[in-house]
Amino acid sequence: MRRTRTLLIGLVLTAAAGCTTSAQPNSPAWMNRFRSLWAGLGPDALQAEIALVQQPLDNPYLSFDVWREIDEQVVPLERRPNLESNGFRLGTISGTVPSELQRVLTTERLTCVQGHIWEISGSENDGTNPTCPHCKLRPVKKESFVTARRKGVKPNDPTFQALGPDQALRIQVHQDGSATALDLEGAQAGLSIQFKLSEDGEVVVHCEPRVQHGSALRIPHPSDDRSGWSFTSGRPEKTFPRLAWEVTLKPSEYLVIGAWPDRGDTLGQRCFLQPDAGVQSLLLIRVARPPTPDPKATAVASASAKPVHTTGPLPLALQSIMPKRPAPTPALTRSQSGE
Repeated sequence: MRRTRTLLIGLVLTAAAGCTTSAQPNSPAWMNRFRSLWAGLGPDALQAEIALVQQPLDNPYLSFDVWREIDEQVVPLERRPNLESNGFRLGTISGTVPSELQRVLTTERLTCVQGHIWEISGSENDGTNPTCPHCKLRPVKKESFVTARRKGVKPNDPTFQALGPDQALRIQVHQDGSATALDLEGAQAGLSIQFKLSEDGEVVVHCEPRVQHGSALRIPHPSDDRSGWSFTSGRPEKTFPRLAWEVTLKPSEYLVIGAWPDRGDTLGQRCFLQPDAGVQSLLLIRVARPPTPDPKATAVASASAKPVHTTGPLPLALQSIMPKRPAPTPALTRSQSGE
């Protein structure tokens, strides 16, 4: 489902504001939604931002250029052969998103009633309704290149991120030097994403390729108290635990996942390349811990009814419309620093 840029920025502005207030009857509705992001998730709740970027298949930036700015050394050496032979490519971006990727994240294609097509991005895409540069008419159609969502999650609760359409899947799955044919009809390839907390409090992103197929079933599983069985609706899944990987992410880092363009008939290509539609994709994941409230600040805020500001990473789509700051001294990548 495509979302317009206006909707995307409206959703992520809640986190960019980074503030909470004591309960007030006239509190803005968006602030109430922001507070409810963590509601009921417990003290270890995490905030995950997942963005799926789509571009034409022949776009060289997503195929090649963006990877020059990604640290692929985060993948352990022993995991790389399996991932590469199955078409998966991944790494991290630290700090600010590269300017060209920011442009892609905030670009929107518009069409007016006369059929004129134009694009806006960055600071031009501020949520207003622009006019056609050719005939000055309002757009009647908007297309975004990004499907993004931000939500609160519990550690260790997996979520399935669908990638690509339902399709016939006839590929070779390579695991530890051997290949197995996979032939499924009506299959949906994707990733099972799980966020974990390490002993030192860092966030670990665990990803496992999976394929859902067939019709939805009522799947039994033991109840939480082990006193009986409960049922959930879902499709049968093919799991590939030997192709799973884990990456530790800091709040300022992004996990970027894509496909090798020259690995034909692989699971990675079925996830991120759609030759029939002429589309390629890139998945960006960022995660943050909720701000720890300061008891003294909370008491002062309750007494004065003034906002207490907290800090957190800016949403992807918002970074390019914020005022530019002087560029910091480039930090060493993990591979350069010898970590």
